[in-house]
Amino acid sequence: MTTASYHIGLAIKHLADKKKCSVESLAQKLGVVRQSVYDTFERDSVRKSTVKKYASALGVTEEEIYQVAGFRTDALIDDKVLNTYNSVDGYLLKRLADLEDMVVFLKAQLNEKDNQIRTLLGKSDSVFLAGFVPLFFLAFGYKFGYTY
Repeated sequence: MTTASYHIGLAIKHLADKKKCSVESLAQKLGVVRQSVYDTFERDSVRKSTVKKYASALGVTEEEIYQVAGFRTDALIDDKVLNTYNSVDGYLLKRLADLEDMVVFLKAQLNEKDNQIRTLLGKSDSVFLAGFVPLFFLAFGYKFGYTY
């Protein structure tokens, strides 16, 4: 059996049905709203502390819930946790690579904007006359309809 076929929420629902425990009474025992119980039924994985709470409310052991979900109670629980961490690590590594690419892109954008600013301020070798443009408009702007 692969880890993808485990579904803790359905196991909890199955045990609640087997114990003839309604969603309302289960929610009341847990001190949560009914929607929270329905949401847990939909999840394929939940925290161990949540499994412990549901086991206590249903009057079963945590191992029973894991067995109904399809886990072998010896090694597979640890494998499931390990696979979860591996998938999280994979996601984080991909996200880190994306962020590093974005940093490189943003640095290039910053350099481009700096060059544009230098050009507009007339501090670039490529546009020597850019510094004289304001002076030109001060001297001859009235001929083009500019007023100061």
